[in-house]
Amino acid sequence: MEAVRRNGSLIIAGFAAKQGREVFAIPGSIHNLAAKGCHHLIRQGAKLVQSTEDVLEEIADQVELSAVTQSPADEPVPIELDKQYLSLLNCLGYEPISVVRSWNAAD
Repeated sequence: MEAVRRNGSLIIAGFAAKQGREVFAIPGSIHNLAAKGCHHLIRQGAKLVQSTEDVLEEIADQVELSAVTQSPADEPVPIELDKQYLSLLNCLGYEPISVVRSWNAAD
C-alpha cells in the first residue's frame, strides 16, 4: 500500500506494533508523497520489505514454509507478448504516472 504521512492505515500499523505484531513496509521514491507513510513506519521500526523472502524470513517460525513457497511446477510459463503489449510495457516504470501524461508524451 501507499500511505501519506497521516493515514488510517498508519494508525492501524501503530496499534499492531504496540501489540507486538510484525509490521512490514515497502519503501517508495522519496519524491512520492504517497510513500512518506511507509518511510515513517520504517523509521519507527517496521521491517523493510524488498521481496517476499524478506517477509518469509521474518515469519518463518510462525508458518510452515513449504505451504507458502512456490514449487518448480508453479514457476511462470514464458509467453509471447504481442507488439502493442510490449510497447505499453516498455512505457511503464516503477513510479506512478498519469495515463494522460503518458499518452500526450507519445504524440
